[in-house]
Amino acid sequence: MKLFLYCFVLLSALLSNADFSDVDENYEYAEAIDYLYEHGVIEGYSDGSYRPYNEINRAEFTKILIARQFSEEDLEDCDMEELNFSDIDGDEWYAPYLCIAKDEDWIEGYDDGTFRPEGAINFVEAAKIVSIAYGEAESDASVWYQP
Repeated sequence: MKLFLYCFVLLSALLSNADFSDVDENYEYAEAIDYLYEHGVIEGYSDGSYRPYNEINRAEFTKILIARQFSEEDLEDCDMEELNFSDIDGDEWYAPYLCIAKDEDWIEGYDDGTFRPEGAINFVEAAKIVSIAYGEAESDASVWYQP
């Protein structure tokens, strides 16, 4: 009987939607969060939370954009030597996502050679990346936010 109960609980957990400790079914974006979770775009934090009110940082934003459009094989095949930001050594969880974004010319980083992955992304930066990713802008505009 205990084995049956254990298997039932385990199977229920595997088949359920995202069950983040800080997102309930009445939360305005719960359905969107479940969708992204089910499609492997987001994972949440190791403590079981999603933290929906936190600012999103540059690495997280880039990961979400890349994870929806590229496969695990693409991530593995990206040449990490081309990821030449001085503040990224290539071992971070987000490095493969940044590698693809850089390879696709979606991101450039800052003039000082950094990417600042932990920094909060602002609207203009996010809009530029999305615009380039979806072919609505050029990455080499004379003013970086112009497109």
